[in-house]
Amino acid sequence: MKYSIFVVLWLSAVLAAIQLAGCTTDEGNVVYVDGDSDGDSDGDSDGDSDSDGDGDSDGDSDSDSDGDGDGDADSDGDSDSDGDSDSDTDSDSDTDSDSDTDSDSDTDSDSDTDSDSDSDTDSDSDSDSDTDSDSDTDSDTDSDSDTDSDSDTDSDADSDSDTDSDSDADSDSDTDVTFTVNPSTSSAIGTVGIVTWSTNVDDQIDSAYIEFGLDTAYGMEAPVDLHAQDFRTLLLGMKGSRTYHLRVVIEIDGNTYTSPDYNVTTGPVTNAIQAATVTDSHAGTTPGEGFMVLASYSANSWMQNPMAFIADTDGDIVWWHTATSLADSTRARMSYDGKWMAVVSSNNNGTAGSVELISMDGLEVKQFTSLTGAAHDLTVTDDNNFAYLEYVPSTGGIMSTACARVMSLDVNGNTSLIYDTANTWGANCHGNSLRYSEAEGLFTVSDYEHHQIVAFDKNGNVSWLTQNDGSWGPQHGHQLLNNGNLLIFNNAGTFTDVNLTSVGMEFSMSGGGNMSLVWSYSVPNMGTPTLGDIQRLPNNNTIVAYSNQAIIHEVDSSQTMVREYNFGQTAFGYVVWRPTLYGPPTDVIM
Repeated sequence: MKYSIFVVLWLSAVLAAIQLAGCTTDEGNVVYVDGDSDGDSDGDSDGDSDSDGDGDSDGDSDSDSDGDGDGDADSDGDSDSDGDSDSDTDSDSDTDSDSDTDSDSDTDSDSDTDSDSDSDTDSDSDSDSDTDSDSDTDSDTDSDSDTDSDSDTDSDADSDSDTDSDSDADSDSDTDVTFTVNPSTSSAIGTVGIVTWSTNVDDQIDSAYIEFGLDTAYGMEAPVDLHAQDFRTLLLGMKGSRTYHLRVVIEIDGNTYTSPDYNVTTGPVTNAIQAATVTDSHAGTTPGEGFMVLASYSANSWMQNPMAFIADTDGDIVWWHTATSLADSTRARMSYDGKWMAVVSSNNNGTAGSVELISMDGLEVKQFTSLTGAAHDLTVTDDNNFAYLEYVPSTGGIMSTACARVMSLDVNGNTSLIYDTANTWGANCHGNSLRYSEAEGLFTVSDYEHHQIVAFDKNGNVSWLTQNDGSWGPQHGHQLLNNGNLLIFNNAGTFTDVNLTSVGMEFSMSGGGNMSLVWSYSVPNMGTPTLGDIQRLPNNNTIVAYSNQAIIHEVDSSQTMVREYNFGQTAFGYVVWRPTLYGPPTDVIM
């Protein structure tokens, strides 16, 4: 018993000494690496200071690092350069995983905390706890599982699949459509290109056009009729003996697909027509760029046969046709849809007249030679028909007492009456110029003898008649503008006058045909006793055509000439200026 009491007292003293040596006190707060608050370091609740918690590698403040409580710093311990640095190496592998989640799974060996759980509530042998600390190393190995973050690399592969889908889009825009393109030129007019083409997706095409030009900047466009066989398309407006570039452009469901570039070489231009000399005379004002549709006036020309022709604004001839069914010609005009050219004779004598239609490739010609009295002028309407002036046969010659009728003509030669100007003037007429305004829905006819212009609709209902105060006339060409103003080419002289000064004039119109002059242009001693024309351009300039002198002036709103076209010996009748040789004519829709 004595020994028992002695042993108990001795053990109590030893335990007290060990307790004081194994902790740090701060007002009763005891800080342990394993986070226990009961003062012991092995995580159990018995308060003892065994080697399971105090100095092992589980992170306590003990100086030994192998977890066996002996205080040495062997290579097994946390404080040496082996163990933890191995786990650091593992975390380096996290960096390698580039998961850049950094799988800052520096969770690595934070799992040490888990191993510290030394949930050996049985504070059994130190060696058991050492084994637990070995499990810390295992947990470090577990951090290798962070390499699973390489699955992020798999997600990179997913992004690769996104790239694949992008390449699908690319293939949709380029490689899914193949073109077969066959360019050539017309055997009748060598400056007219003919393109037939197809794709592997013809039935899906929503719209198409052909770009063409002297280089790969192109600059000109030909619309494609998707109902035409082989999508046959004409290239109009090309110069002679040149190599042109072209490509087909299609649209499907809002996506655009373009063919490779192709070439076509045009033939030589006829020598029957003289090209125009072009002179720009007013810096700072941009002339209109486009085309002029004309008919040679054989009565005053060196040519043997009347011709319809087109000149570009460089003065070059780009289209021509000899009208063999006509004795002479005054007007050439393309159809509303741009597929035909119509030419009419002057036919001043009121005898049998003719209108000749030519397809724009020059390969088809229709000659309507039994159009009694067809003369002087024709226009086009928005139903794709033509309208022409018809003189009623008489013995009165050029000053016939019979007034002109306005007749409708379709491409098959069928005719019908629109309006008889005898209802306006009664007798002693000489209708000489005919126009149509789509915006106003009105035809206008100029009468040389009465110095007046009458306007009427397609049903022959008269809208107005100009009230001439004697300040202008006789007159020929004219144009009714969309703003209601009226342009007139005032010859200002008779057929026998020489050195006259013709005037281009613009009038505002009010009720009852009253007119007020708002603009005019003239050059002293520059005039033409017959024919003559005037037209407003999209750029707000105006062309004034002196037919007998084969000269056209383009004039700006300040009455200044900006460009002159001089066709030399090629006297012409009326003129139609067009910005493009496709679609409806500008003078009808403006």
